[in-house]
Amino acid sequence: MSIRILADALLLPPGISVGLGALGLAMWRSVPRLGVLLVTLALAVLYLASTPRAAAWLAEMLETHPSLTSHQAAQAEAGAIVVLGSGAGRSAPGGEAVLPTALELERLRLAAELQRATDLPILASGDGRGRSGDGRMAGTLRDDLQVASVWSESNSRDTRDNARNSAAILGERGIGRIILVTHASHMRRAARAFEAQGLEVVAAPTGFRQSLSGLLNWLPNATALHYVATALHEIAGDLWYRWRGDYA
Repeated sequence: MSIRILADALLLPPGISVGLGALGLAMWRSVPRLGVLLVTLALAVLYLASTPRAAAWLAEMLETHPSLTSHQAAQAEAGAIVVLGSGAGRSAPGGEAVLPTALELERLRLAAELQRATDLPILASGDGRGRSGDGRMAGTLRDDLQVASVWSESNSRDTRDNARNSAAILGERGIGRIILVTHASHMRRAARAFEAQGLEVVAAPTGFRQSLSGLLNWLPNATALHYVATALHEIAGDLWYRWRGDYA
């Protein structure tokens, strides 16, 4: 298990609430006041992280790039469309990880739509093992979404790798301006990483957070909790990249 995965599990919700709650229960008899405080804090963090209001607030911070229409893409004067992978694929019957994740499918559908409007090649970056040895995203683009011109790179494990490996492939083809497809909450960090590699980025985000109103904003649900955890991961990743100088 990598340090990053362990840190996400322990420091992001709901893991941080589980940890605080367990610590509070362990101290309940020996240090009652501190135990009560930790359990209360754990419940408060879990509740707040599960509210659509918290998710909406984080979305306002992260989802700063507007959507890109097909007409705007056609006028962008880009040389390629880059669509980013999102981790390990789903297992198909038989046990092979050949299917794109749900996040990847959202990105691939948008990439294919923009490809039809621009006739640009698509580079699937971070493309894991798929059909007949092809990348799972590349295979879906070719076989299911009928995109003929597809490139694939499978060596990327994070956004920084996506940017570096894609820049190398695009540089060999003389491409310096791209349309970048990823989720809206991930776009800020992704665009900065690609720009740090000398590429001009036209952002094409997908999967925007849907807003609620009134009392619904304060009713906890699993969807909001998942978004909050994802958003906090993005913020932490952005700060980490800044500290390491990956945007320089």
